[in-house]
Amino acid sequence: MKGKILWVGDAVAATGFSRITHQVLDVLREEWEIVVLGINYWGDPHDFPYQIFPAARGVGDDAFGFKRLGAIASQERPDLIVTLTDPWHMPRYLTEAGNCPVVASVMVDGLNCRGLGMNGAAVTIFCTEFGLQQAADGGYQGRATVIPLGVDLDVYKPTDKVHARKSLGLPPALHEAGFIVGNVNRNQPRKRLDLTVRWFAEWCRENEHEDAYLYLHVAPTRDQGWNLGQLAQYYGIANKLIYAEPDMMAGVSEEALAVIYSAFDVQVTTTQGEGFGLTTLEGMACGTPQIVPEWAALSEICGAAALQVPCTSTSATPNNINAIGGIADREDFIGCLERLYQEPALRAELSAAGMSLAQMPCYRWRQIGELYGSVIEQAVNPVTRLQTVGAGSGENETLRRGGDGAKPPSDR
Repeated sequence: MKGKILWVGDAVAATGFSRITHQVLDVLREEWEIVVLGINYWGDPHDFPYQIFPAARGVGDDAFGFKRLGAIASQERPDLIVTLTDPWHMPRYLTEAGNCPVVASVMVDGLNCRGLGMNGAAVTIFCTEFGLQQAADGGYQGRATVIPLGVDLDVYKPTDKVHARKSLGLPPALHEAGFIVGNVNRNQPRKRLDLTVRWFAEWCRENEHEDAYLYLHVAPTRDQGWNLGQLAQYYGIANKLIYAEPDMMAGVSEEALAVIYSAFDVQVTTTQGEGFGLTTLEGMACGTPQIVPEWAALSEICGAAALQVPCTSTSATPNNINAIGGIADREDFIGCLERLYQEPALRAELSAAGMSLAQMPCYRWRQIGELYGSVIEQAVNPVTRLQTVGAGSGENETLRRGGDGAKPPSDR
């Protein structure tokens, strides 16, 4: 073994961060001893081949493991700590880590990134060039690299639409007919699911689409999101809403999720920012056409493989986060929905383009895990070729390319 890693991040739970944790660790554990401080893990039995400590000792305790990190690190004596988190949590993790080197894997989902607070990391991994640029603009001057996230093509692949809809128990009238618009996301403020409900309702009303339905597959986030059923009733589409709200921690299997993506005619997101956009990439792998805001990671990753809606206003993320997100233009979003409703050929074109993008080698978890391993090894043995971000760096411009699609628009 090359050494011991203490990984701090979501584990066991049905979250996107948890998926990253286990996919990357499935590769790293071949050469490293692994211990995990698991966020959103409550101590239930699991079958992962490494020890996982709950980050919190109970409901209401420190959910992110700040209080436990020092004690677990002293007990386990890792060679290195890896944190999979948001930028604003990094100052606390760096403080609690003490003298143990930290590799920070962070998701930057908007402008106004708090990069200054990450400067104590041995190296920071970003999953987009956009994220690296915003961190540098926010004061990050440490070593950095960009490694994307991935999708498992053995799980996420096209399923016959009729079969998918039957498998989900949808009404027989929707097995071979009906136009289903889907959104798969957490019900939290940044995802702006309220806009999906409102704009879908306005699109149906303006175009008199009696055969259109909205499928929301959302994980609840306690009191942080919206009562989407009540919103649908208010906007007059309660009879058009297909609403799935799985348990926040248990969720559904990835195989079931792939079937859900395949049941959609189009998948949308009205989020005001994404650190990467796993559900978008997974939907692409299943052949589902995408509509996304032209902002942050989605703008960089999707390219011409999705219909991108310009963001014509911005909004700051609440809960003291302050990341500046982009709000997709209402008229353009509704126009994109109408185009995909009216043009089967365009849906087929986007389906093929999305699958082609998802099949690119850079999105294979094996390759991603190996890149993480290389970065970690260089952090433990700091003879490194990793580049430094910040004013005066000769490599700064090459590291910070790709952010042009996320310039602040003029609010209106």
